[in-house]
Amino acid sequence: MVSDKTDSNSLSFLKKIKVALLSKEKNATYDSSYKPFQAYIAQKMYPLTRSIYVINAEPRQGLATGFAAFVASYKGQLIILKAGILPVTQPVNIRSVRVRNEF
Repeated sequence: MVSDKTDSNSLSFLKKIKVALLSKEKNATYDSSYKPFQAYIAQKMYPLTRSIYVINAEPRQGLATGFAAFVASYKGQLIILKAGILPVTQPVNIRSVRVRNEF
């Protein structure tokens, strides 16, 4: 989740949020619905996603080129991962466990 983990207002607001399950299916069931976990986003099972692009319109190599290179680097992708956003180049733990009360 993208937020400031040290801000008390943000933390009190986050405690009130309930994450909804979403489904691509017309007749959604619990088994065909998913929460916005990185594993489900990586597998394209969670339907509500958007891509984030870094566009460099600089005519020559400069500060923007360096920033784009940093974002694409290992450290940059690690920062993106720690912010709760699915990185492009970092491996994501695809393993997910769903616990049911009934069989």
